[in-house]
Amino acid sequence: MRYSIFCSLFIICSLNSFIKSQSIINVDINHPFQTYTIKDGLISNNIYGVIQDQRGFLYFYSDKGISRFDGHHFINFTLKNGLTSQNVWLLTLDSKNRIWIHSHDKFLHYLENDSIINAYSSSKQLSIIHIIEKSPKEMFFIATQNEELLNHITSDSMHFEIVNPNKLGFTHEFLFPNFSLKYNKKAKSETSYKDFEIKSHKKEQIKTLSCSKNESFYSPISFNNYVFCSSNHGLIVIDTNFITKSYIYNSKNEVNRSILDINKNIWVCTKEEGVYVINENNYNGIISLLKNEFPATISYFINNHLYFQDKIGNLFMYQPTSKNIIQIGTFPGINKLNIWFKNEIIISSTEGIFVINYDGLNKRMINFNNWNNKNLNSPTKTLKYKNGLLAFDHPNQFFYINEIDNKVDDKVICQTDSRIKLIYNANNLIYLLTNEEINIFNKEYLLLQKIDLIAKCNRSLPTCIIDFCNEIIFGTENAGLFKIINNEIVSVKKWSIETSIHNIFQFHDNLIVHTNKGIYILDPYNNFIITKSITNEQGITPEEIVGVYPWKNELIIVMPNAIHHINPDSVKVKTYNLRITELTQNNKQITIKDLSQLPPGFKSISISMSLLDFQVSKDVAYQYNLNDNDWQTLAVNTLDLSDLASGSYNLNLRAINKYSNKLLDSKKLKLNILRPWWKTWQFILLINAFLISSIIWGYRKWLNRRNEIKINIRNLEIGLREYKMKALESQMNPHFVYNSLASIQYFIQENKNEEAEHFLTEFGILIRSFLTASRSSQINLKIELELLQKFINLEQIRFSKRFNSEIIIDPKLNLTKIFIPPLLLQPFVENAIQHGLFHRLEGGQLKLNFQASNRDLIVTISDNGIGTEKSKSLKKFSLSNTTSDAMEIFLEKLKIMNKIKTKRLEYSISNLDDNEPYYVGTKIVIIFKNIIVL
Repeated sequence: MRYSIFCSLFIICSLNSFIKSQSIINVDINHPFQTYTIKDGLISNNIYGVIQDQRGFLYFYSDKGISRFDGHHFINFTLKNGLTSQNVWLLTLDSKNRIWIHSHDKFLHYLENDSIINAYSSSKQLSIIHIIEKSPKEMFFIATQNEELLNHITSDSMHFEIVNPNKLGFTHEFLFPNFSLKYNKKAKSETSYKDFEIKSHKKEQIKTLSCSKNESFYSPISFNNYVFCSSNHGLIVIDTNFITKSYIYNSKNEVNRSILDINKNIWVCTKEEGVYVINENNYNGIISLLKNEFPATISYFINNHLYFQDKIGNLFMYQPTSKNIIQIGTFPGINKLNIWFKNEIIISSTEGIFVINYDGLNKRMINFNNWNNKNLNSPTKTLKYKNGLLAFDHPNQFFYINEIDNKVDDKVICQTDSRIKLIYNANNLIYLLTNEEINIFNKEYLLLQKIDLIAKCNRSLPTCIIDFCNEIIFGTENAGLFKIINNEIVSVKKWSIETSIHNIFQFHDNLIVHTNKGIYILDPYNNFIITKSITNEQGITPEEIVGVYPWKNELIIVMPNAIHHINPDSVKVKTYNLRITELTQNNKQITIKDLSQLPPGFKSISISMSLLDFQVSKDVAYQYNLNDNDWQTLAVNTLDLSDLASGSYNLNLRAINKYSNKLLDSKKLKLNILRPWWKTWQFILLINAFLISSIIWGYRKWLNRRNEIKINIRNLEIGLREYKMKALESQMNPHFVYNSLASIQYFIQENKNEEAEHFLTEFGILIRSFLTASRSSQINLKIELELLQKFINLEQIRFSKRFNSEIIIDPKLNLTKIFIPPLLLQPFVENAIQHGLFHRLEGGQLKLNFQASNRDLIVTISDNGIGTEKSKSLKKFSLSNTTSDAMEIFLEKLKIMNKIKTKRLEYSISNLDDNEPYYVGTKIVIIFKNIIVL
């Protein structure tokens, strides 16, 4: 119905003499091959039209200006680039590859070598609707105002004059090299027409193109030896042999102009959605059979029957011979479809398990009671073997199935620890592939061999398997193809990490590999090289392929909305031409000839390249090397070279398929960077003198800087010594000395002479040890622990054994090889005793823990005293004015240490036990970073 409506609305062709049949193709623009919008760099979403120049670039014109497209990037031309009006409603290409710009203003411009050049200025507005090129030296520009004519006399000097077109014999017609299109009636606007009478200059034939009431033609354009007549619902293409081809768009929305480029891509310009790209191969020579409301999502090929389902559970069967499609039924939640007994297939769905004949006409339920009693699920995959089936299920059980009197009998062979992916039978062996390994069984199900997959395939999961010439070949998700040779896994073909292999099968003497990036034909007898490919260039989007299967001499390719039959032998090996699309030196355009005379000292060369083939542009990667070194892959299609020394270079460029690494085309360029004129003996002498002076000046500056550093280091050392003395004074503060002397006095008064003598001896030893340690900037941890133990012993005597102490040392620590600043831990121990345990009459506990953590030393000092908060509150009511500033000096010393040492120090203070009502205790953690030598 839609076909007949659009045919009647769009075009009626009649001939005055010999009539050639017109090819009419319905085009689905609702599912374009590619869409470009302002998000991709296109200048506007309202594109009036597009033309293609002689090099292959596409130029889009719009209400916002012009966009040039090379297949990868858009370059936009606006008022900033020289346009006097951004509303460009037509572009015309002449034989010199100049692109003439049609806009409603007083100037006539053309675009050449990416520069906008003003050719003519008028006192009134110009609206050029058509340009006639009678010869390279004579062009006519027809304007809409009274259909005046501008005559371009020569091509060397721009000379224009206004003439009357009637005097020159021009009527209401568009003239092209091979055709003339005469119009009789205009539509609503000045650039739309109701009908054309086409006349061939060579064959003197006439065709008439007419529009219906709701249609109109845009003014025709010509390039690449074709004339394009666009309407708001389609496109007519006329070739040099006067053969017309009509493309009718199945969309209710009106579109702007359309063209067919040299690679048979249809470019449809829209009013709000940018540009649609449709490949003509989708509608020319490929059988499209499936046009359902719900696209196909999964397909299966069993016993020469193709089954496919849509997202709502409709299951269809396609017969390749008759090319008929039969709907078998609706099975909501289909998750498995496998081969079964008696020319049947088994369907697992959320509504149950069904068995149907291959023809889909008979359906029956199957008795799985015995099966379910053995805790087996429906098979994930089945394989015909002997008189039954090999299968595995989701819980990774591998079993053999047989059906007797409509009842399922089975035998569990094994259950694997990892997910089973594939089963295969070849050479009297059974191959069971899981995520992690390959299990090889003999025909009696005895396990013969296990082969590790993880290490060999880089954790890439197996996806498909085949027996080719008595060799097992399997594909993976992103690691390529592998062989099993003598129970070893060998890589035979690598793809990019983005390429996942879906299926592999033999096709005559070749292998067909279906991946998410295309269908590749491999020669297994010649290192598995890719001989042909079916990708975007054949009009098939690889990411949308549902399944690929062999059928006689053809491949059946299932797409969401079509089934294609393609004969691989008919797929032509396409040739490409790598072109330099833009060449700049220091952001200024140059030519390839300029590369042989590059001036010295240039900042950069920028080389943009493209195949100018818009079907494969997104599959292409560009590489380069200099002087035959290793190939380097570019992230984009532009190479930036800088900092090249004077001399000659061979620059090699090439384009490859980034998924299969197939070479598409290559190009060689010669670069010659001239030697600078200043490489003379006078300049060299001057430079040497300057260098010597610079060296002398730099050496003097370095000496001054070194002296400054020495002075700064000396000042830091002096400051560190001062803080060291302050720390020593804090450690030996008067309060501690007074308490120690008071204890000695007490022992003497109580006639405890032995105790007094012992205490005085220990006190003297401690003072001497402190003084000895303070002379060194670093002491080992063993000496520090001895000092701490002496200090704690003295305090225990003074406190009459009111607290116990414990020092825990990690056996992994080598105390003699760990060095810390002396007397650093003593203030923390003193605070724990004086301000924590002092207020506890019994049961006091002091713990020191030394632990290793990688290269860090962690020291934990804890006590079960009254805690820091209560200690501070009691200190407020103390009658003594004596305070210890040991912690303040420690913090100042810590700042200096962290500035001048690579081994930094961190500490934290917290309560030991917040659940204790009174004796919450204190926990101090000190971390010496990177202090342990491994």
